[in-house]
Amino acid sequence: MLRVVLRHYIKILATSKEEQTHEPPTSPSALQSGSHLYCPKFFVGGGNAILGQICTIPGANFNDDGFRSNPYNGLCCLPVTNSLSIPSFAAVTVNAEFGIVDQCSTVQKFPITLTVGPLTPLGTGCDRFQAQFSTSQNGVFVPLASGTTMELKYVRTWVEINFATSQPKRQVYRFLINGDVIFDMSANAVFPECVPVVGLPWFHGFIDYAVPVNGTGGATAMIGLTHDTGCLAHLNSPIFNAEALQPGTVGRHDEKSYHFVGPTPFIWFDQYGAPPSPLDLVVVDAKDAVRSVNDVAFPNCIEEVPMGPSVIVSDFENCLCTFGTGQDIWYHQNLAGQISCTDSGVSLTNAWYSKANLTPELPTGFAQMFLGISAAFGQYGYKQRIYSIVGFLEYADICPNTLLNGTDPNNPEVFRIVWGASTYNEGFLVSVLFEQLCEIDLTQPIQNSSEHFTRLLTDFGDSYIEDPSSPNVFHVMSGGRARTGIVWEFAQSIFE
Repeated sequence: MLRVVLRHYIKILATSKEEQTHEPPTSPSALQSGSHLYCPKFFVGGGNAILGQICTIPGANFNDDGFRSNPYNGLCCLPVTNSLSIPSFAAVTVNAEFGIVDQCSTVQKFPITLTVGPLTPLGTGCDRFQAQFSTSQNGVFVPLASGTTMELKYVRTWVEINFATSQPKRQVYRFLINGDVIFDMSANAVFPECVPVVGLPWFHGFIDYAVPVNGTGGATAMIGLTHDTGCLAHLNSPIFNAEALQPGTVGRHDEKSYHFVGPTPFIWFDQYGAPPSPLDLVVVDAKDAVRSVNDVAFPNCIEEVPMGPSVIVSDFENCLCTFGTGQDIWYHQNLAGQISCTDSGVSLTNAWYSKANLTPELPTGFAQMFLGISAAFGQYGYKQRIYSIVGFLEYADICPNTLLNGTDPNNPEVFRIVWGASTYNEGFLVSVLFEQLCEIDLTQPIQNSSEHFTRLLTDFGDSYIEDPSSPNVFHVMSGGRARTGIVWEFAQSIFE
């Protein structure tokens, strides 16, 4: 198994036009491995046509979002033809915390109540939404002033099942979030140190909405939002981001990052003990998809394409920016992957890889920060770890008719800035990707179908911001309510 992974990894990297100077890992011997057991198909779902089958579980209602043809027809670069079905989520309120992480060592914590308003569709985008974000005082302060509106990019859906009882519990919908946050700056308020210097700080992250499997009861939510340490949030290059600050500038906060997380109770990394194993973030059998749009300014969604051979491999850990004495909660990784499909009778294959050495802070080109674990039993949490993602990716969109390729006039380098999140479930719930519901066997013990279950879900998208001097012209950059053209969706099988 591991030899196959390495062959795929080397083969994919060989397709690039440039050589990485930071060496990828060469000794993955500690990666988990195991045998896949074949089990008869047990069709599950709620009357949805999945992989050409009708899948049912008594009393369970599942919803296909419609972004992939069922069964997948091997085609790509076609507009979505199914009726898309993304729920119109109403406002949700989450008991949360605002945390200030200092030198990967301590966390200053402030309890808040965070409300995400109703999702409102944006423009022509089939998967773009916006929502108002607000907080209410919870004994300490009110961090957000009125008027904070964030952009949400729908990513994917999955079903979660109790691994002990084999009972399906809920369906989850994930959105990536980004935008400028308006902080209350009144006396005794708490806000990022950069606010007086750059104005509104850019936060990015995710929200997961969970709907009970029987369709009754309201949605609950888990959320994580991050304003990175200064060497990333204010990376000294206007080409890379809209909040660039010279090193040493007052307010750049290289030693601090800022986060909204919930639901509570939330166990931050400084109370978790030693950071989790980097192997928990390794993906050696990616089994989900890449989805694109055909334009950033006026997006129309293109059908998802399943991934081909793809890997996310750990390299090293550190404390970013300050390289101080705190815990090694930043996991630096190497990515490589590819997709293949047919467009107008022509076979297309394209690869991506993490782009190393663009900045000294991200020598591998991709990193994840461990924040902690939401342990809100009975709400959303169920012992879910939350990681925040940043990185650079080399990838030309596989579809030649999109407007997501070409050279940015402000950027001689051709690469994509990506951001997103990973979640890892330590508890009794496991996830089944929607496209694989028909493949699982819920006969006890369901551990025998472990190749169809996952605990790790990793999702990220690329980042464009609009040129203030040219409406509807976008540049590869992070900052102020960035648009996302492509999303990458990874999941890792559970091996016995």
